[in-house]
Amino acid sequence: MKARVPEPLGRILEQFETLPDALKPGLLLEYAERMPEAEGAELEPVEECQTPFAIEVALDESGRVRLAFRAPASAPTVRAFGGILGEGLGGLTPEEVLAVPDDVFRGTALEALLTPRRTNGLEATLRRIKEKVRSLNAPER
Repeated sequence: MKARVPEPLGRILEQFETLPDALKPGLLLEYAERMPEAEGAELEPVEECQTPFAIEVALDESGRVRLAFRAPASAPTVRAFGGILGEGLGGLTPEEVLAVPDDVFRGTALEALLTPRRTNGLEATLRRIKEKVRSLNAPER
């Protein structure tokens, strides 16, 4: 497993590594069903995704990262990105999220399951989350 991968995200990547190939699409669908749904208006589109996909990034009252997403029900792979990122990064400190390498998904069984374009969308979503966390966590001047 790559360095600086937070334990929740590492667990998810390990699931994809150890599961037989025939069961991996089903696991992806499970994560699609677990995507935390965004209800607010403060959504930021991930324009690198072909499918309409938006994120909501906030810090909760304890200063931990809270994530929510909006994607069409007809886009289970993109919804799975939200489920994976929501479960893998939600509840972490800003520092833990910012320490995740941008290429954390490269060379993993999850990447092998996705098309290159989908992998690029997943990585773009991670970068967008990190940008938003960085701006929320910046010291006030």
